Amino acid sequence: MSAAIEATILAALQELGRATLRQVEDHSAVAKARDGCPVCVRYALDSMRRAGKIAHDHSRYPPSGWCWPGIY
Repeated sequence: MSAAIEATILAALQELGRATLRQVEDHSAVAKARDGCPVCVRYALDSMRRAGKIAHDHSRYPPSGWCWPGIY
């Protein structure tokens, strides 16, 4: 593979990572504003896992109405 193609692919992957991280950060801000809504926490964790920011699976989520303040 040529260096130009490799550079283009790398740049695209980096931008995808930044865009995914921005989405997680935006959604985390919404979750904070809603006192750690469990649905928002789940969305943020799933997004971070898909983006490779966390490797392990968070299979347990907080019950409805309960906040995980440390996740932010």
